[in-house]
Amino acid sequence: MSRYFVFLRAINVGKHNRIRMEELRALCTSVGFEGVSTYIQSGNIVLHSNDAEDVVAGRIEAALETHGLRNASAIVRTGAELADMLKAWLALGADDNTKPFVTLFRSPIGIDRALASGRNAIDVLGVRERELLWARNATNPRPIDAGSLEKKLGVAGTTRYLTVVRDFAGFALK
Repeated sequence: MSRYFVFLRAINVGKHNRIRMEELRALCTSVGFEGVSTYIQSGNIVLHSNDAEDVVAGRIEAALETHGLRNASAIVRTGAELADMLKAWLALGADDNTKPFVTLFRSPIGIDRALASGRNAIDVLGVRERELLWARNATNPRPIDAGSLEKKLGVAGTTRYLTVVRDFAGFALK
């Protein structure tokens, strides 16, 4: 049985797609996942399953839709993938002072497309096959709609502060 880290997109944002974390845990358990835990109110889940990543994502998205939540994407990583990603990003010098964000994508994004996607709005700090590390561009401090990265690249994704991902991994890997 594999341990998966799930990052949900488009839940508990504003007044739409609201779900309490205890409801989310119960929902995940009701569709057969084991050892379900959540971390903060933004849809970070750790669970165990014998299924592949894409099957886990599909089951969660179907359960959320049945529960009335629309357009919620589930981005799934293994513990090894998450640890490797964090090690790579922290080696780049990304720290709490730069307020870096990581956008996790469901499928590969392509480095050239990723670098072109945020031109003039963000500083790209690093690109991996399914992740983009970035910070707001100092010359354009206006907040960027992180969903625009997903739209430009045409790949389902979700954005978190790097510190939230780091803290989530620490919480779940204990």
